[in-house]
Amino acid sequence: MPHTDRAPRRDASEAREAVLDCAAGIVDRVGHQGLTIRAVAAESGLTAPALYELFGDKAGLMNALVHRVSTSLVERVRALENPGDPLDYVRLVLRELVRFGRETPNRYQLVEALFSFEGEHGLRRPLLELFDNGRIADHEIETIRQSLWTLLHGLISMPAMRPDVAWREDLAERAFEAMLNGLLPGRVGGEAPKED
Repeated sequence: MPHTDRAPRRDASEAREAVLDCAAGIVDRVGHQGLTIRAVAAESGLTAPALYELFGDKAGLMNALVHRVSTSLVERVRALENPGDPLDYVRLVLRELVRFGRETPNRYQLVEALFSFEGEHGLRRPLLELFDNGRIADHEIETIRQSLWTLLHGLISMPAMRPDVAWREDLAERAFEAMLNGLLPGRVGGEAPKED
């Protein structure tokens, strides 16, 4: 049987999913900088022309992988039970993002900016709900957003960069509460205090 660049026993959808599995494995091991067409071809058993046919180019492959990883993360967050209070929901989302980031730090790097504070299923919506409920002022939203984003990134990236440190198990929880208390004094546990 003659050699072909195509995968005759798999349709294009199955081939794409198999290639994305390989690409995700490469990212997990060496980060997105190591994701090359050559590396994916070697791992997937397809040739570079077959990969170009499936994804167009490396950017198309990367976009497909980012979409897959972000979709997976959105599903994790959607599965959280919303407690009703937007601030409690912020806590739940932060915890889930830390879990995801620590389980797969290289995948987190692919989607953190996209997901964490801009997407509908990230932290933007509950922060806007806190504003709508009068618990934070309009001018505070961006400061809170950037502060939580920075803290979240540090809580995920530092243990990955410094595995030699005995990181405290309760570090994320305590750091979130300290920051929320600092950013929202008197309002973390309930409604904003009324002005006299």
